[in-house]
Amino acid sequence: MGVEAFVALADDLAKELGALYAPTDKLREMAAAGKRFYDTQNQAPAQA
Repeated sequence: MGVEAFVALADDLAKELGALYAPTDKLREMAAAGKRFYDTQNQAPAQA
């Protein structure tokens, strides 16, 4: 699940369950900028 989808889900939950479930401003900024928590495209393979 991406950040944008999570923010949308959290907004829906906040409407039903209260502000505790509202996404943070940082999450909203990340969603608007299309950012991710992990950069899966530039990861080097794990070394033993």
